[in-house]
Amino acid sequence: MACGNPCTIRSFDASLSGLMSVITANDGYSVNLEWHKNFIKPITTYTLVYNIYYSSIKADVFTEGVKFIAPSTQTSATIQGVFNPGDVYYFAVRGSGHESNLFSLAALPSDQGLYIYPEAALVSDITATDTIIPVDDVSLFPPYGIIIIGAELIRYTSRDLVNNTLILESVNDRGVYGYEARSHSASDGYDGIRTYDNPFVSIFKGWENENNAVGMCEIKFQHQYAVTALNGYRDNVDIVSGEGNLEVVDTENAGYLPYDNAGWRRTYLPDYLAGKCIGSYFGGEYGCSDGYETDGSGIRGLGVQDHMLMREEYLITATGKECSLFKRLWSGKQSQHYEASKENTAYRGLDNYGTQMVGGYEQFFNSRRSDGRIMVRFGPTKEDIKREEGGLENSMIPDCWTLTIPTINDGDFLIRYNQDGTEEWRYEIIDVTRNVTLLGESGLQKFTAVRVRKTDPIYQVRAFRNTAMYPREILTTIGGNANIPYHMHRLSVNEGITSPTQINQMTSVEQGHNHAVINGQISAALSHSHNIIL
Repeated sequence: MACGNPCTIRSFDASLSGLMSVITANDGYSVNLEWHKNFIKPITTYTLVYNIYYSSIKADVFTEGVKFIAPSTQTSATIQGVFNPGDVYYFAVRGSGHESNLFSLAALPSDQGLYIYPEAALVSDITATDTIIPVDDVSLFPPYGIIIIGAELIRYTSRDLVNNTLILESVNDRGVYGYEARSHSASDGYDGIRTYDNPFVSIFKGWENENNAVGMCEIKFQHQYAVTALNGYRDNVDIVSGEGNLEVVDTENAGYLPYDNAGWRRTYLPDYLAGKCIGSYFGGEYGCSDGYETDGSGIRGLGVQDHMLMREEYLITATGKECSLFKRLWSGKQSQHYEASKENTAYRGLDNYGTQMVGGYEQFFNSRRSDGRIMVRFGPTKEDIKREEGGLENSMIPDCWTLTIPTINDGDFLIRYNQDGTEEWRYEIIDVTRNVTLLGESGLQKFTAVRVRKTDPIYQVRAFRNTAMYPREILTTIGGNANIPYHMHRLSVNEGITSPTQINQMTSVEQGHNHAVINGQISAALSHSHNIIL
């Protein structure tokens, strides 16, 4: 029975191992592979290489054996000339360790900057105690190493190029690493237990990390370029137009006559709709924007976008609900609790609040309102109680709309308030739809909001509910370390804040992160913190 691996091979992140990407080179006969870097221990006595596998049948990727070997200095390779255009192939890469004093990568045959484990057929039967292994061609084998026949590992110390044999120092070199020595048939590899193995002798592929990451790739080529005259590939021709492309046809069709902008068409329609001063009073004036008696800040003509935004704001002020908006961070310092291939981050650490960034969210303060809130119209929504395995679950998913500013994105969340100003529920935003009006301008934003259960990490995000009563901005002290440049953060509060212990909110984002303020104490993030300056 074989013993366990005598060396440890793993990637920097154990969940990210093996093949990373496989991409066709679009030349009809080669692919580009990229894989995760591996590390080996003990590095002083074992050599790391990468075993490259591929097959046209997914189930046979590993059973067909190693096709190429890459040295430890590489994490990518290009394989050429062994594939058929139009066929689909499956690829895999495994890190492998070899005992350094029994393995030399440079002594193996090379091809395309990669290496190959040599293989030869057993030419006559051997017993479990034979110390001479006869093969049909020993020239490609290195001067010494470990070979595998069936399931037996054998150490040889020299080779006889005249007689095509691999020579063992003693019978103790049979069945090394805990494998049992067996007899082998030259015709079918039979070893006394297995009815069939194979009669081939090859260099041992090493102790692999045995990841199962398999990538698929279709071998393609760019049709507008011929590959070779031999294989018959040629340029494609469009069967409708008879041309390789339609550029000539498109150029001719673009030659239609435009309006001459003379007479009643002298006014350029987009300028007219945008409310620019175009020498026409059609549509009237708003704000006396004649450029002489005022500062010219009003509107002449229709000014479709400005009038639309004014009317939308007027409407939502009467029908909407005041909400605090928290925008999810998509860039900055990544939380140490976040791993893309692991379980959901929502319940792992409070420095990210279920996101992948330190701080997680930044509160938006609306400069058009003294309280800093935005207005959101919640449509009529059925509130339902669902019976789940964990008990009763409250469900409410309203359809909402708001103004074009600020921009709402998936992953942001809202705090909705009761009439007395207390917090009602928090709603996560999904499925945002932005309406486009005339001249490519943005109209209102429609979105779906999902009521979040109060055990969700979003409820741990600190919020400042109202910046009214003379809103002002305060600063934190300077903080940082060797990895984070020294900096300050900002907080928006009102005159009702007379003591730091009243502050519970998120700071502004600086240097790609922010901090939670809990009862006036700024939580540490990225190994540093700040204090509040009042």
